Amino acid sequence: MSMDCPHPSTAAATTPLAIFGTVSKYFPVELLQLVCEAADHSTLYSIALSDRTFNELVTLTLYSTIDLQLFSAIYACTSAHRTSHAGPAKLHLPDGHLSYGRNIHNSRQRHRSTIDIDVELPSLMREEDDAVVAPPAVTGRGLKTLKLFHRGGIIATGFSAFICSLIAASRDTVEVFSLPDGAYGGWLSAWSSIPPLPALRDLYVPPDFHSLSAFQDTSRIRVLAIAVGRASFRVAPTAFSNLEEVTCSPRELLALLPEPTPHRRPIRSVTLYDVKYGIPQNLGMAEHVGIEGWHLEARPALRALRFSGARLTRLSFPVSEISVPFLEDLLPVFEELEYLYILLQVRRDERAYGLDEVLPLAPLLARMPCLHTFLLCDKTTVVRISGMAETYLDGGPSDFARNEDDQRHALAAYDQHSSSLRRAAFTSDFEWEKREDGWHLCGHVVAEREPIVSDGEDDDEQHDGKDRG
Repeated sequence: MSMDCPHPSTAAATTPLAIFGTVSKYFPVELLQLVCEAADHSTLYSIALSDRTFNELVTLTLYSTIDLQLFSAIYACTSAHRTSHAGPAKLHLPDGHLSYGRNIHNSRQRHRSTIDIDVELPSLMREEDDAVVAPPAVTGRGLKTLKLFHRGGIIATGFSAFICSLIAASRDTVEVFSLPDGAYGGWLSAWSSIPPLPALRDLYVPPDFHSLSAFQDTSRIRVLAIAVGRASFRVAPTAFSNLEEVTCSPRELLALLPEPTPHRRPIRSVTLYDVKYGIPQNLGMAEHVGIEGWHLEARPALRALRFSGARLTRLSFPVSEISVPFLEDLLPVFEELEYLYILLQVRRDERAYGLDEVLPLAPLLARMPCLHTFLLCDKTTVVRISGMAETYLDGGPSDFARNEDDQRHALAAYDQHSSSLRRAAFTSDFEWEKREDGWHLCGHVVAEREPIVSDGEDDDEQHDGKDRG
């Protein structure tokens, strides 16, 4: 949320917006609350200026998340007396503003409950990082989530010392930690001094860090992300014994699901190559594998899911073609699957898929009686000079993505084989939701939705009412 405007206090609202100012006089507060919840976040500031009623309704939501893009405005907001009784649930500090963290933390007593911090790692030239910096004193406690971002370059020694001190001060409460792959300047040696983190449950660090003392006890870790493209990944048979969700490549998945093992890891959610529906991002794949040979690598890894200690419920993975035999071979591990996202990789100027490729998938749904979400979209692959094949969102297949009649035809075929399917997509542009009266087109894409009930009776209450159909 941009904070380059003053707080929308009632006193400042000397010129109410005519429409909202009039509406609030004739409708119950409960209905106005629903209007505010359905409104786009970018419009909440204007709504808050309309009159006192709307101001009170939207202020809490408007300031529930604060992004420190303009520090002076944010500091004025957090230090002044406002109508919000709860502090921001999340603070984002860009480069150059870390020194203000303690001031904001102490500006209001309510901010002592802030537990989520997203920090983008500042970079510097090598000659700027020669000085030896003593670890700063950190008095904050209770940090639960720390996600670090890095755009390349050398990480300042002072900054790494600050983060290490921050983690050490909250070692008993840190549950989620994320460090980008490749951020090794000053990190690997600095992190070796951090004691074990007994509450850690979500881990996103390069495999090189797994051997450090902070991550030796992996029994509590439920979520693990392994960077794609690493040369090797070795895991002890007793490590990550309670792992439930993993993001990795097929090679790492095979290492986590060996056949001869006294204890099977209860992996129930798998994301290969970090593909996420509704979140555009590059997808790297080694040149020696390529999109043609990907099935040869993915098939044994996905078949290894039968060695998991739990039934698979969520799966996201890329493919090089829509292959019914490939999916049929995996049906034994898909029996209790609830969420399936398939990303098709195609070369530039090649045809992706259409009704002829989508319809044959319908009979497979009968073997997946729990599946409520099926998402399909495509990316175009571009091979770079460096020898990596990367894929980029290309707006979906040119014809099928815009043909709603063909998509409805496919959904009708799916309904003949599945009574559980409630959410579907054939492109990254829009998706479908099934209600009591049939399938409805949604002109927006979201990565996640509220839990979907299988009987369809409560679907109207599960979603935000933004569907268009």
